[in-house]
Amino acid sequence: MKAFLNRPAVFHGIMAGLVVFALKLAMFFSGNWSFKLSPYYLYVSFIPIAVGMILGSLGEKKRVELYNYWKALLSCILVSFIAVFIAQLAEQVIYRKLDKSLAEKTKIQMVIAETEALKKVKLFSQKSKDFFIETMEKSDPKDMYSIANLLVAIPTYTFLNGIWGLLIANFTRKRIPKVE
Repeated sequence: MKAFLNRPAVFHGIMAGLVVFALKLAMFFSGNWSFKLSPYYLYVSFIPIAVGMILGSLGEKKRVELYNYWKALLSCILVSFIAVFIAQLAEQVIYRKLDKSLAEKTKIQMVIAETEALKKVKLFSQKSKDFFIETMEKSDPKDMYSIANLLVAIPTYTFLNGIWGLLIANFTRKRIPKVE
């Protein structure tokens, strides 16, 4: 276990997760929780994870002799998993301990944002759009911080960040020289 915790990918995953945790706490305490619903939040929260994947993968590269693409990709996914797990715990703390009414406020903001976004989409019929909005309005705000949501969010965000890990792993791997 100690060898696992001493890995650079684990360290940088924890650090990236703590940065995103702090970002969420800063948004909550500053009263800007609605920023979480903006498209910019995805980019802002991904930056520490991407940096963690790069640094973790480069650190792992120094530890082993043969550091191929798959090992680089696995270290990126490990960083992503740890960071996402910690970041999702931040939401659990905020929703469960700091402000239990925040889930209802977030749901209202999400309904407003989705209604505006669906007005611009021509792909779906009005009936489908109305059904989607109605379903969101009827949903229980407690679902935002349920264990089921946590168990879905962690692999989903890990996978989405892992897609970028595919690119990062390509640049951080050790290339094996061709023997002719």
